[in-house]
Amino acid sequence: KKKICELETISMSGSFKFNAYSELTFTVSRTYTNMVTGETQVNPFYDKIEALRLVYLESFGYFEIQDPEIVSDGIKEVKNITAYGLEYTLSQKYLENFKINTGEVDSVEVMHANGGLVTPVVLYNQAEPGLSLLDLTLEKIYGWKIGSVDQSLYPETTGRMFDVSRASIYDFIVQDICDKFNCFAIFDTINNTINLYSESLSVKHIGDNNTK
Repeated sequence: KKKICELETISMSGSFKFNAYSELTFTVSRTYTNMVTGETQVNPFYDKIEALRLVYLESFGYFEIQDPEIVSDGIKEVKNITAYGLEYTLSQKYLENFKINTGEVDSVEVMHANGGLVTPVVLYNQAEPGLSLLDLTLEKIYGWKIGSVDQSLYPETTGRMFDVSRASIYDFIVQDICDKFNCFAIFDTINNTINLYSESLSVKHIGDNNTK
């Protein structure tokens, strides 16, 4: 997230979605007009606009650039950029053979048993990350951490069962976790945190322009 430059963009638009990754599109020209001399000059950062680099949009967060489309008419060249919200990177990381509260020998709660006592994995266990579904989901992901978790979602003593052969971490969070715990996820790409809130909060604040 080290700043390289400020981009002069053309035709920027955004699609900011709830419980789905957001999308940003814009165009950058290879050349620009120097406002002092009036000369046409090459954008010195044009070649740095490439796949996997990040774009920061103030007040919205970070987006990851996908493969830019280069368009040229022989005189003028531009790059058409599509960038996805940084949470999109979680769709490229996978959980495999991920068993939670199934009671099988390779299920996390059984492998974590202490003296034969099996304690279920719950959504969020701050005292015992090894029995915390959120911690287990993110333990192999660099750079992301748990942010706010609505207190109405925990603590609980009854664990939910999951048996995942292979699924992206993003899908597991926004589909499996959110479905079973009746919650929704907010990805803070500035602080790289994943926040969970009860679905009842989204209903409560519909139409409240003062609520963010």
